[in-house]
Amino acid sequence: MENKLAEQATKNLIDTIIAAAGVTRYRIAKTTGINQAALQRYANGDATPSLAALIKLAQAYGHYPAVAQWFANTFHLPDR
Repeated sequence: MENKLAEQATKNLIDTIIAAAGVTRYRIAKTTGINQAALQRYANGDATPSLAALIKLAQAYGHYPAVAQWFANTFHLPDR
């Protein structure tokens, strides 16, 4: 059950990045260096990203408010 929740959350992250940044999965892959097939698995909820992949996504797209909010909500980060 917990793994399914993580997979759904990751799918929401990819969808959030696409909506907030107006980019495609291809552009996310090029920007982050994350394999396009891996992004597809994350987006489909078939896999969860490693910590390294999450860091790459945060570094590349965390400045978008919706993406920053996703990270804050998912990892229960305190307000600054």
